[in-house]
Amino acid sequence: MHKRNFEASTNLLALKKSAIQVCGQEFIDSLTKKGIYAKDIGFWLEVNKQLNISDDAYEVRKAEEEAKREQEMLEKRLKVSTNR
Repeated sequence: MHKRNFEASTNLLALKKSAIQVCGQEFIDSLTKKGIYAKDIGFWLEVNKQLNISDDAYEVRKAEEEAKREQEMLEKRLKVSTNR
């Protein structure tokens, strides 16, 4: 889930190179020196913490997308019903 929060918040794939892009090489190197690697949950916890990404960023984004889809469907229905 932590990778999904990163992806939802940054619109980047949850890859080490993406983390380097947004957090900087120095920060990622400091995690590696501590033995925390991109394959570990702890890595993404630290990256998300560094970027102030909330623990529910993925769920929030999905809810926003669903609300947008519903709004678009309602607008289409309204448009169709007013064209009759």
